[in-house]
Amino acid sequence: MHGSAAPEKVTTWVDSLKSYTHVDELSKRFNISSQQFVEVITYLGIAFVAGFVFKKYSRTIIIGIIAIVAALVCLEAFELVTIDWVQMRQISGVNPQDTVGGLMSLWMDLARAHLVLVVSVIIGFFIGFKVG
Repeated sequence: MHGSAAPEKVTTWVDSLKSYTHVDELSKRFNISSQQFVEVITYLGIAFVAGFVFKKYSRTIIIGIIAIVAALVCLEAFELVTIDWVQMRQISGVNPQDTVGGLMSLWMDLARAHLVLVVSVIIGFFIGFKVG
């Protein structure tokens, strides 16, 4: 009798989210798949947190970034740190021949391809910024 028990069904956090929020019904209403809907909600939530944190700590964040960049420039000038700019370009995907217009065109093409996610990030960031 011990071996005849039915195995317990394992539920994932996505399944529990679907059952709690009725993702399937909402995704049908907006004509997107449930996976895309979860992605949109995730991007919206992360952008909300980013907007909230940016509003609260924007001065500290900006001063910190300026201080880090200035420290790196000074350390490189005194040859204490060497920055491999070729490797940085390869990681970022920016070529020396790229122009600002070319990069903007590339970013706009990416934004058009992922329009729903871009809009959810913008909305989440501004809501978080407004609440913060």
